[in-house]
This record gives sequence, structure tokens and C-alpha cells, in this order.
Amino acid sequence: MLLSEMSAEHHNLLLHNDVTWLSKGKALERFCGLREEIITYLRGSKQKKAETHLSCILNDNFMADACFLSDIFKHLNDLNLGLQGRDKTVIDLVEQMRAFQVKLDLLANDLSTGRMLHFPTLRKCISSPTQITDVMTGFIAMLKNNFAGRLDGLDLPTELAVFVRDPFTVAIEGDLSARAKKLVPSIDEGKFTLELVDMQSSVTMAQELSTNGPAMFWTDVNKNQFPNIKKVAIVMLSMFGSTYTCESSFSHMNSIKSNSRCSLTLHQCLRIALTTYEPKVTALVQNKKMALLPLSQQGNCSLQYINIMWDA
Repeated sequence: MLLSEMSAEHHNLLLHNDVTWLSKGKALERFCGLREEIITYLRGSKQKKAETHLSCILNDNFMADACFLSDIFKHLNDLNLGLQGRDKTVIDLVEQMRAFQVKLDLLANDLSTGRMLHFPTLRKCISSPTQITDVMTGFIAMLKNNFAGRLDGLDLPTELAVFVRDPFTVAIEGDLSARAKKLVPSIDEGKFTLELVDMQSSVTMAQELSTNGPAMFWTDVNKNQFPNIKKVAIVMLSMFGSTYTCESSFSHMNSIKSNSRCSLTLHQCLRIALTTYEPKVTALVQNKKMALLPLSQQGNCSLQYINIMWDA
């Protein structure tokens, strides 16, 4: 009620939920944004714990730590969101992780110089760069070590990633075929190079890549004509890199299996919710209409139905 009366930007506080991902960063962001309103509320509260909370929120060091965490969780949340979504290949995920490791170096340098370009909430909270503590810089250093340790065994050759994204611009010379052989030992290294030359000589296939994208392009590539290079591309594109699809299926299941829809068959509803297939509704309806017509009238509609199906 107080937030509404004060015309605050937000009308409630967010709570952290272990089940709901990203909620920790959102809760901190909301808390820092409503600091003045929270102080007003605590000063007017008669509860015993209000005084303890008020002393914390009025402490500059406490709020500096909270604002720092709000900014750093914002960067982590952005990374997390970048790793989610359909059609994310392992190449996309590795690029995101490598980019974030470089960003951690920028964040550490940003704190050490006191500019705080990437810490807007912290910059508004503190009055001097001297309030940047060793705990903050140590936290960034721990993050860097943590990511380096987690990604130590992740080896995805850059040359192969470029090859899958755009095989028409990759250099044939060099160790591309050797790296491909290391990834997929069953391919013939010599034939891999020759097939790549044939593909790069095709103008039509280059246009198909720009139109359909790498995933659809490699799916449509003739396996008999380019068996070796297609095998390498498919291995790269089919690497399982995210649990997004699995998590989204649980979200759909919770929406489908509600109290008002508990009688529906879950299996079929989940398939409809998760598929990317788009049915040709016009053609399907016309087909049903023809099935209901008498046999004497179906012949008159056959040409119209064929035209509809052709357009679909």
C-alpha cells in the first residue's frame, strides 16, 4: 500500500525462489530500486525486527555489497538467458561462455579502476571508488577461476565452428581436415577436403545456406554427394548443449495438467505444445469438407482442392 501511495516504480517486492531460476538477481534488483521506500516503511513499522533491518539498510557498506551483487547477478542472468532457447547449438553456447570469460576480465578491470561502467547500481549507491572493497574484487576473481575450471575440458575447435556456420568461406588449407578427423575418426581426411572444394564451387548451395541457416542447410545436404563433410557438421550440430527443451516441457506440462483440464490426455497435448510443426489448416479443412460431400459432388471440387494443396 505504501509503494502505491508513494507512486513508486514497483508496487511490490520480489522474493527469491530456489525453484524459479533468475529470481535471486531480480529480487536484489527490486530491493535496490526500492531502497528509499523500504527505509520509509521500516521507520514507520512497530515490529521488533524493523529496527535491525533499518540499521542494515542504512549501512553504506551493506548497501554497497547488495548493489554489487545486484549488478553481478544481472550479468549472470544475461548469460543464463543467452544459453536458453530453441535451436541453440553447442557452437552458440560455447561462444557465449567464451565471451563471458572475457567479460569477467573487463568487470575486474572496471572495478579496479573505479569507473564502474558495468556496475550502474553500485555506481549510484557509493559516493567514492574507495568504497569498492576487496570482497568485491575477490568475488570477481573467484568467478573467473570457477568458470575456467568448469570449462577446462571443453574443447571445441574454432575452425570447425566456422566450418559449420559457413563452409563457403573457411580456408581449405591448414589443419581443418585434421581437426575434423580428430572429432569424427570415421571420416576420410582426403575425401573431406575434396568434398569441401566441390561444395565451395557451388553457387546454389551458398544461396541455400544464406536462406535456410546452417541447421536446415546441413540437414538438406546430399549425404551421398558429401558424406564426410556432412557427417562432421551433423556431429557438431547434434551435440546436446542445453536442457532448455526439457525444462520447457515441464512448464507446458504444468499448464496442461491443471485442475480444470485434468481429464485431457497429457501425451498428445505435450506433443502439440512442443512441436514446431505448423499444419496447413486451410488444406486440412478443405480435405474434411470434401470427405463430407456426396460422391457426385466431390469430382467438381477436386481441382479446387488440388490448387489449395499446391498453394499450401
